[in-house]
Amino acid sequence: MDYQIKACDETFLIDHAREFAALCRESFAEHAARDVRMGPCYMTPELWIKHAKGSIGLYIEIEGRIVAFWLASADFDRKTSYGKILAIDPKHKGRHMGSALSIHLSNYLREKGIDVFMTDTSLNAPHVVKFHKSYGCKAVGMISWPNTNYYTVLLRLALRPDSEISDSKAKIMYLGSSIICKLIYNEDGSHTHIGKFARFFKAMLKGGH
Repeated sequence: MDYQIKACDETFLIDHAREFAALCRESFAEHAARDVRMGPCYMTPELWIKHAKGSIGLYIEIEGRIVAFWLASADFDRKTSYGKILAIDPKHKGRHMGSALSIHLSNYLREKGIDVFMTDTSLNAPHVVKFHKSYGCKAVGMISWPNTNYYTVLLRLALRPDSEISDSKAKIMYLGSSIICKLIYNEDGSHTHIGKFARFFKAMLKGGH
């Protein structure tokens, strides 16, 4: 590995909003080309600033240019962290930057007292799901975000032995979540007919009280 990984705070992330936003679009262009409408595909400096607030980041800089980063939030009270965006300049893919950043982020969060790391990615990007599993994440759920066109896989990484869950438990959690998610939501986050009925019925019950 002939590059260094550096940690940065919210101020750095916001000050370099234009550069981070451009890297998001470049990194996720392959998904946009396949019509997998992930948020980073359309990142702007303004949207980046919203993502960056309250976040921490790890990045790799080569010859004065940021070429890869992991953006994450951290809840120190609940001892959990959420990985928001992992992006790598297409020209530098194949140099194991994603793996290096993920391992470094895991260690960094562990040192900060975080017990569990969560992240998510599109079900239509199986190679990305496989990547997250390669450094220890387990698929534990499925969700559907508004303004997308895919179901999202929720992944969990235990940063301490006592936070670990078994493979069988993870599979049960994922199976149950995926069934419920697909019953209630379409891929774009809108409600299915069953979801609309469930929401209406819930509102009726709430109104009755």
